[in-house]
Amino acid sequence: MNMQKNLKPVEARLRRSLFSERMELNRHYMKSLDERRLMASYFMEAGLNSNIHLDSFPKHYGGWEEPDWQVRGAFAGHYMSACAYLHHFEKDGEMKRRGDLMVDYLALCQKENEHNWAGSIPPVYLERIARDKWVWAPQYMIHKTFMGLIDMYRYANNEKALSIADAWADWFVSWTGRFDSERLAKLADWESGGLMESWADLYAITGDEKYKTLASRYYRKNLFDPLISGEDALTHRHANTSIPEAHGCARAYETTGEEKYRKAVEAFWHFGMETRAAWATGGQNNREAWVSDLTENLSASTQEFCTVYNSVRLADYLLCWTGEAKYADYIERLLYNGYLAQQNRETAQYCYFLPMAGGSKKKWEDKYNTFYCCIGTMVQAQSSYGDKIAYQNKDTVVISQYIPFGADISVGGGVAAVSMDFCEAGYEIAVGAPNLEFTLRLRLPGWSKGFGLFIDGEPQGIPAKDGWIDIARVWGGKTAVRFVPEYRMAPVSLDARDSRHAFCYGPVLMAGLSDGEHSLYGSAEKVADSIDTGKMAFADPRGGGTYIQNKGNSFKLVPLYKITDESYQIYFPCIE
Repeated sequence: MNMQKNLKPVEARLRRSLFSERMELNRHYMKSLDERRLMASYFMEAGLNSNIHLDSFPKHYGGWEEPDWQVRGAFAGHYMSACAYLHHFEKDGEMKRRGDLMVDYLALCQKENEHNWAGSIPPVYLERIARDKWVWAPQYMIHKTFMGLIDMYRYANNEKALSIADAWADWFVSWTGRFDSERLAKLADWESGGLMESWADLYAITGDEKYKTLASRYYRKNLFDPLISGEDALTHRHANTSIPEAHGCARAYETTGEEKYRKAVEAFWHFGMETRAAWATGGQNNREAWVSDLTENLSASTQEFCTVYNSVRLADYLLCWTGEAKYADYIERLLYNGYLAQQNRETAQYCYFLPMAGGSKKKWEDKYNTFYCCIGTMVQAQSSYGDKIAYQNKDTVVISQYIPFGADISVGGGVAAVSMDFCEAGYEIAVGAPNLEFTLRLRLPGWSKGFGLFIDGEPQGIPAKDGWIDIARVWGGKTAVRFVPEYRMAPVSLDARDSRHAFCYGPVLMAGLSDGEHSLYGSAEKVADSIDTGKMAFADPRGGGTYIQNKGNSFKLVPLYKITDESYQIYFPCIE
């Protein structure tokens, strides 16, 4: 079965904005890579890159792609997914060509391997963890390849990708079938990544019961059962191990309807995000682990980017199920202060961690010689804005994120052309429709205390309810809707017991250019009120900068996502 969602994403194509600029920067980086070199570990596993094949099968890249790294080959799966996204949302034929070529290479490798194996690592790695012998996250690794294949089928219409995944999956049916429930539970504890989500995806695509069986075998009961019972089983655990496992439960709920899986997701969100202290960015980890006390964890190793990308995906599941605006607010915060803040706006390099300590500098990783996990999720993140902007529920079109886009949406018995752009004091939404009756639903961001709404220049008195503003009418011809949220500078406390505060302008975290930790005088609210925001663009603060003037101290504040090589301070002690 496929669960009926409250919201379904609309295919949105980006219009020119800060977000499209970052997507283009990422796309340029992707096109600079040799997709054949990304497949080197797969060729090696299939015995194809020997000394007599050097002209046909080129050498690997560096970093985690080196042949003596047990996580080699993961980036290829991320890359295939990103190629599929760019084809689907942006109609990029070159990225489809690249993704299709990689699928062809995988088909060749599968043919050369035994038992339909198509991985960049050997099956013996899985046999080792079954014997409780250390190997670095082989199931996590294998998931990346399945993910890339599934996305190439789902978003790029590549039937061969599905055939490869389907044949390869039989190996896992046989392997996991050897173990009893206790051993399966232990295997699920070996960082299974998003494999459960892949099995659930394949179940939805094929209807084959083997995938329902595989999904149940990959349910991590030692984590999720305690969470469902009301126990915080996350603190001090590795964060990015667990979030993709929650994706698996979410997708399994959608495809099987088993309530246990939904309860697992809701309990995970409760203990992981809803009741856990968060940085002003929205992130919630330090040194890759879930933490409970932020005051002891300000460091250079906060907010691993993989957790940002995967937390956004988990929030999107919940948004689609419930339609609750709080999940869209959460996503918005991480888009600005993670997706944008951890990508270099000039070079497309990436930050594995986003430092929060005073006087920090971002550490930009080499994009050709590291290939850590976070560059994989970054290329996916910058390629996949298109399914996080607008949604639909029957005859309601929902604008969830204020990212300029265009889309043709079947609604109200016809097709409406809907687009959005930034304007001087908010967002301009254009609707072109041949007399169609439907509701346009706009999110009122949680950071906005009020708003203005205008239709063709005329002010409207429509109230907000539960974080949404519903405009129900017959849409004929071209209609201009202007939405103006109330941007303001607001303090964000590190902890109720602590005097340190950050400052956000709407959803955007501001950073002070500073070589250390400097104090401010007065309450955080008074400091925020004293900051002149008059010259900051309301809806798109890309160039926005201002100053804190405080007791002889002067700090320039800029959006954290604009920081490249400067030292900065996020949290300021406020001394009353």
